Amino acid sequence: MQSIKILIFINLFIGLFLPMNPVIAGSLDKVICSAMKGMAEQESKKVPFNVGEFSVVRISVNCEKKTLITEKKHTNFQKAEFKANFQETNQKNWEKFNCSNMIFNTDTGWSTVQLVKDKKGILVSKVRADFSKCSE
Repeated sequence: MQSIKILIFINLFIGLFLPMNPVIAGSLDKVICSAMKGMAEQESKKVPFNVGEFSVVRISVNCEKKTLITEKKHTNFQKAEFKANFQETNQKNWEKFNCSNMIFNTDTGWSTVQLVKDKKGILVSKVRADFSKCSE
């Protein structure tokens, strides 16, 4: 119960107070950046790892652009073998997976991007989840 109260407080704090205070918003960016870098560093130790028919090959953070980037490659398909609606389906799935995260569903300026490449490393899809996508 205590953790729910803390989450509610954090949501209200970010949603109501931070947009009005650039000093605190800048501090929040540093906290988010540090947390993202720590998470990316831990997950990168596992790279490459398989997720279904894909292999996650890179996880990185760009604090200047406020972006968490995940890159994965299909283990078997070439670009021409992906379904015609893969981009749209992948975008919906990325939003579904990430829009429950408070960092991306509130107006922090942070986003998460996923690059999907074919087995030869050719870009097939680039999707993003951020406040503008998650608040639609």
